[in-house]
Amino acid sequence: MFDPPKTAAPERSLIIGIALICLGAICMVGLDASARMLLETYSLPQLVVLRCLFSISLIVAFTAARSELAARFIRQLFLLQRPLHVVLAVVESHCRNQDRRSP
Repeated sequence: MFDPPKTAAPERSLIIGIALICLGAICMVGLDASARMLLETYSLPQLVVLRCLFSISLIVAFTAARSELAARFIRQLFLLQRPLHVVLAVVESHCRNQDRRSP
């Protein structure tokens, strides 16, 4: 006859789910607190660019462990490091010009 697949105990799955939700909430609080702290020294466009670059680097790091294609992408991303510095410099100069214009 048909035997259902054996899975982890429902209690254990429930505890893991609750722990993951708590971890996600703690990460959201940390992200909000760090954003408020960084906005005191950096402008909003700079912070958005930095958060995007950080997120992309995390995604690439997690996928790099799983495939050779992602590892090739990482090597190419390091080749793009210089243009990314240029983009950040342009955003920073734009923000400084905006600060000078505002009264």
